Amino acid sequence: MYIPPVYMTNLNQKLSPDSCTNCLKRKQLCVCDAVVRISNKHCVFILQHPQEPDQTLGSAKLAALCLENAQLRV
Repeated sequence: MYIPPVYMTNLNQKLSPDSCTNCLKRKQLCVCDAVVRISNKHCVFILQHPQEPDQTLGSAKLAALCLENAQLRV
C-alpha cells in the first residue's frame, strides 16, 4: 500500500539508510504496511513537540499517516 510521505517539517532530522521514507523510523520499527488510512472531511492540524522526532515511539507522524486530510508541523 502506498502512503504519501508526511510533510517534512524537521529539516535537521537525518534519514539513515535503514529508515523508512514515510515515517522516518528504522525499518525494524516501521508499521507503515499496517496503517489503515482514514478518510476525514476536516483537516486535522497536528502539532508535534520539537523533541518528539528524537523519540523511538513518536506517534505524531503515525497519526498524520493514518489521516488522509492532515498536516503535521513541528
